[in-house]
Amino acid sequence: MDNQLILKAIDDHWHWAIGQAEDVHAISPMGNVIVRDALGQFWRLCPEELSVKLEAQSESAIDRLMNSKEYTADWQLNKLISAARLILGDPLPGQCYAMIEPCAMGGEYDVSNMLLADLSDYLAFAGDCAEQVDGMEDGAEVELCIYQPESD
Repeated sequence: MDNQLILKAIDDHWHWAIGQAEDVHAISPMGNVIVRDALGQFWRLCPEELSVKLEAQSESAIDRLMNSKEYTADWQLNKLISAARLILGDPLPGQCYAMIEPCAMGGEYDVSNMLLADLSDYLAFAGDCAEQVDGMEDGAEVELCIYQPESD
C-alpha cells in the first residue's frame, strides 16, 4: 500500500481537522487510519463515521491504546469484517471495506451497506463530507449528492 497516496488524501481532505499529516501509523480493514501529525500527535480518522479524534500525544500512548482489548475490538470489527470477506472477498492492496452510506448519515454497519473501495478515494470522500457536516447537531438533515464525472 502506498502511504504517500494515503498521506496526500489526508492532507488534501482532512487538513481542516488535523493540520499536516506526517506518517501513517496504522490502517484498519474498514479504512480507519491512525496518522501522526507534524506535532507528534496521533489522530484516528474514521471514514464511516465522518469523524476524526485526537487519540494520543505520543507513540507509546497510541501503542498502549491500540493494544487495549476494547480499542482492538472497535478497530478490528471482526464480526463485520468476517461477513464482508465472505460476500465481498478480500481487499486488494490499497483497498478497504467502505460504507456506501456513511453510518453518520444513517447507514448501517452491515455488509449490505459495504463495498470494496480505494482507500485514498474513500478517505477523500469521507474527509470532504466530514468537513461539510462538522459542527452540525445530531439529527440535522443533510442531503448527500454524488456526481459521477463523465468518462473521457
